[in-house]
Amino acid sequence: MAVAAAGCGTQGNRVALLPHPSPFPTGVAAPVSPGSVVLGSATNAAGWTAVVTAAPGAELQVTVTVRGPLTVLGGCVPSLTARAETSTGAPVPTPTPTPEMHCLAIALEMVPAGTSRAFTALLPEPSPPGTYAVLSTLDTQGPSAPVPPVTITT
Repeated sequence: MAVAAAGCGTQGNRVALLPHPSPFPTGVAAPVSPGSVVLGSATNAAGWTAVVTAAPGAELQVTVTVRGPLTVLGGCVPSLTARAETSTGAPVPTPTPTPEMHCLAIALEMVPAGTSRAFTALLPEPSPPGTYAVLSTLDTQGPSAPVPPVTITT
């Protein structure tokens, strides 16, 4: 992983980045935490897998496992962001992040060919209960595949 960083501070962002290298072979998604309930999953033509689980504290955890070669941008801002929409396409409101410090860090995370890597984001569980589409965006450098949307019922 190549990293260039300077002046990074905490961001206080409800949509969190928790990247970690995936020890799983290409095509195998990262495991779900014990006790987590899988609400939905989807895979795109490029072999990217998105899994949405119920996380503690009325949150949803979105884990996207991608295949290389790929360069993902990161640093003080999340590489993966997620949001929910109602069945009519209306966005579900989420808290606005409040930066605590100005940050100038940029990180390039390389996913070599033949490997996979998982990225995770948290978002508040939509209310009221219903059917929602969870849409994610992975900040990449150069061409990449779109993250597959996941339909969930809460």
